Amino acid sequence: MALWGMYGRAKEELPRTNNSVEGWHRSFLANTGCCHPNIWIFISKPQKEQSLQEFSICQSAAGIANEGSRKRYKDYSQRIVSLVNDYDNRDIFDYLRGIAYNLSF
Repeated sequence: MALWGMYGRAKEELPRTNNSVEGWHRSFLANTGCCHPNIWIFISKPQKEQSLQEFSICQSAAGIANEGSRKRYKDYSQRIVSLVNDYDNRDIFDYLRGIAYNLSF
């Protein structure tokens, strides 16, 4: 039963935000070194990014884990997944109160 977008994401244990994409974009812009690079700088940056991604894939294949999220955010996500999985056994107000306790703005 999909009540809203985050319910399905929590049920599937998908990320709550797109921070990883935003982080990649910020690092890509920072590595470019300027706001409007010329064509040669622009061409070299995706090539460098590709080599970094290939290196990351090799590390993953070798069993070297990446850093991942902070413990605090992992705990938030795990608590939300637990609440979502227990949705059918809770009163709707208790469920919403539990979700509200795990939100931070």
